[in-house]
Amino acid sequence: MAEVYKGATVHERLLQAAKDNAPSKLEEITDEEGFDVNVKDRSTGNTALHYAVQNLAADVFELLLEIDGCDVDPQNNGNANTISPTFKETPLHFAVRLEDPRARHYFVGNLLEAGADTTIRNSFGQRAYDLIPADDEECRKMIRQAEAEAAQAGDVASDSDEGDPNDVASD
Repeated sequence: MAEVYKGATVHERLLQAAKDNAPSKLEEITDEEGFDVNVKDRSTGNTALHYAVQNLAADVFELLLEIDGCDVDPQNNGNANTISPTFKETPLHFAVRLEDPRARHYFVGNLLEAGADTTIRNSFGQRAYDLIPADDEECRKMIRQAEAEAAQAGDVASDSDEGDPNDVASD
């Protein structure tokens, strides 16, 4: 594994650390010049967060979420004509597809807590919710609850608007 990192750019090492679940490698590079937690793999458009979810790299995943400016909603490339086709999916899209329900709930829950947008659609018009396995009611509940909380937060903000005191209702 050490050979993979030797001579690699800071961004190549970031993406590899996520693939390998190598938190010590991630910690080594976060202060390096040019470090960008949201850098995308040129061929797929995946970020370290995508790879951390895809590879069940929980340690790196948690560290990534702690880095200021970590975007929890990056979409990968929408290119089906490659060896590794991608479909403009976010880490949340990846998380709901994980086979192990415990892993799925862990990654989905943490992404939602970090503010993941449940309304983003992939190249096929699917939200992450649409990709949840049919038998996973717990995951559906998590996303519905996050959506309800987001809607309520929006309603609270609009309910607190004082309005213009000179604005008079008309008939």
